[in-house]
Amino acid sequence: MNTTYVEGPLVFKANLEDLRGKGYYMYADQKWAGSPSGEFMEEQYQPYWTADVGKPDWQPINWTQKPDYNLALGVIRHGHIWSITTAEHAALRGTNLRSINVIPPKRRVYSIGESLDLEGMIVSARYSDGITDDELFEGYGGYSISGFDPRRKGKQAVKVSYSVVGITKTASFTVKVKH
Repeated sequence: MNTTYVEGPLVFKANLEDLRGKGYYMYADQKWAGSPSGEFMEEQYQPYWTADVGKPDWQPINWTQKPDYNLALGVIRHGHIWSITTAEHAALRGTNLRSINVIPPKRRVYSIGESLDLEGMIVSARYSDGITDDELFEGYGGYSISGFDPRRKGKQAVKVSYSVVGITKTASFTVKVKH
């Protein structure tokens, strides 16, 4: 690409289910001969992709929607991209969590000592602004699971909880632990 310099690189991990798969993105300000503006040696912010940040092979990403470069010719732009969770996005929109819905996992019967298998479970959330998040994920910024004890025989209600700005909604599904 005939880059003469790069500054302000920003590297971040791709989201789950990214179309490119597991990997990393990098944005960097640079001066280069092949800039998308078409201006020779124009200074631009350029995205890159690599599958392994430990052994990077940064490949430039072709932009599918290019900005109007007439507004930025000759001006170096710095920006920042950061990952936010679904809950953080809802909070930024200023919306309230109304409800969650759980489609239970495929497996609902366990032997004593077996771990809970959440394969097939789908958790969705509905907000006061009318938006529905069709699939939430477990962990930080996502839902949490409680109520399953693999050592206790019998029916158990497994609770799924999801919180946005101090509002927590729960739903549950039943599993059975047997010998």
